[in-house]
Amino acid sequence: MYAVRYTGEEPSLESPWGIPRPAGSEQAPTHRIDTVIVPMLGGARDGHRIGYGKGYYDTFLQGLQAIRIGVTYQACLIDSVLSEPHDIRMDILVTEEEIVRTETPV
Repeated sequence: MYAVRYTGEEPSLESPWGIPRPAGSEQAPTHRIDTVIVPMLGGARDGHRIGYGKGYYDTFLQGLQAIRIGVTYQACLIDSVLSEPHDIRMDILVTEEEIVRTETPV
């Protein structure tokens, strides 16, 4: 997985999951990425997320100095999620009802 430049004017393509993605292929340098919006099947208020189980976002986010925003439905936001050492937490969770700022781990 990698990020591509998108200015909002380029056409988009539909991914296999039905999510629009930029049609361009110019890879964005990771040091220029300041925010990443991450889809979530669900997650916990501490910022741990439930994804599709392939680890694509965890791998992409590893070492990236960016604000991580997880997006899910309110009904899929729970109190806790079992996590593993390689799991990357979200800084902010957004649902249709609230925005949750997670605490930075010590």
